[in-house]
Amino acid sequence: MSILIVKYTFHRSYQHLVFLNVRIDHNARNCGNKIFLFTVRRNVPNVICTRFTDVGNLSVSLIRVIGIKNITADKLLDEINSVGKPCVRAAHIKPLVSHRRSSFHHLTMRIDIMTLFTDMCDSVLGESIIGRARNAGKVEINTVDIRDYTKDKHRRVDDKPYGGGMGMIMAPQPIYDCFNAICDEIGAKPHLLYMTPQGKTLTQDRVKELAQMDNIAILCGHYEGIDERVIEELQPEEISIGDYVLTGGELPALIVADSISRMLPGVLSDDECFEDESHFNSLLEYPQYTHPAEWNGREVPEVLLSGHHQNVDAWRRQQSIKRTFERRPDMLENAELSKKDKLYLSELKANEKHS
Repeated sequence: MSILIVKYTFHRSYQHLVFLNVRIDHNARNCGNKIFLFTVRRNVPNVICTRFTDVGNLSVSLIRVIGIKNITADKLLDEINSVGKPCVRAAHIKPLVSHRRSSFHHLTMRIDIMTLFTDMCDSVLGESIIGRARNAGKVEINTVDIRDYTKDKHRRVDDKPYGGGMGMIMAPQPIYDCFNAICDEIGAKPHLLYMTPQGKTLTQDRVKELAQMDNIAILCGHYEGIDERVIEELQPEEISIGDYVLTGGELPALIVADSISRMLPGVLSDDECFEDESHFNSLLEYPQYTHPAEWNGREVPEVLLSGHHQNVDAWRRQQSIKRTFERRPDMLENAELSKKDKLYLSELKANEKHS
């Protein structure tokens, strides 16, 4: 007997839950902080779900799959509908239209980084949290050498720009063939990102959206840029990490891969690891302290030593609002503030006027 365990929670920042290849609406009955078990018979062709059971009220987002092969979204809906109450009815489940494939055989997000410097990327991706997540199968990140797809016998991938000018331009053919090879291997077209200072600045909200996709390819430019024709042909989403220029797109691509990967289930120990961080809820993170309690004449705030969790939470919330007000007041426009938060913010503004 194989079990597919799906444990999830709705967060106010998300309007829907992506479960495999279907979308469960936020307003669906019996959808909340729940965990569901799909019991699967091994001897059934393509593995059919035979039971759908609500087994509790839990709060951490997680998707874990054990022994599941290939099952279509339509078949899943039929199986769920045949069970009846108390499960979520198929009327509340819609096929997900995005870059997700129509079957469930590959549930780990895949990120392919198209680059001329695979060793540079691999050295970073093999370390720390992302390295452990890759080894544990929580995320698949591949580095693909664009040079492997050039037709030049000297493995050249660049040439002089038409019209003159300094530097070299990356040729379109190796990039185009590299991307098509990734598409053929996956069996679908991944969402393509192109790292360029001309793109839209990456935000945490966009990272959360990208983390909902199954397959992402990231194109790293180098030299003086990329032939415009391949950009027009592939129509990538152009992303920048800030208003400055680097020698290549590898470092920005690693930033994107890291920011997306840490949002995936099981990569961090708990969703609270990123939900309390700066930018996640349009607020900067509160100050953090560790041992010793006194260092160089500076003491840890007394409230953090009190052991009173409610007071600690209240202090952290106020510090988060205060820090955002002082450093990034523009972010407060999108922050979800309670009446108590707004009152505290008004006090901060009043104190600023009198100072």
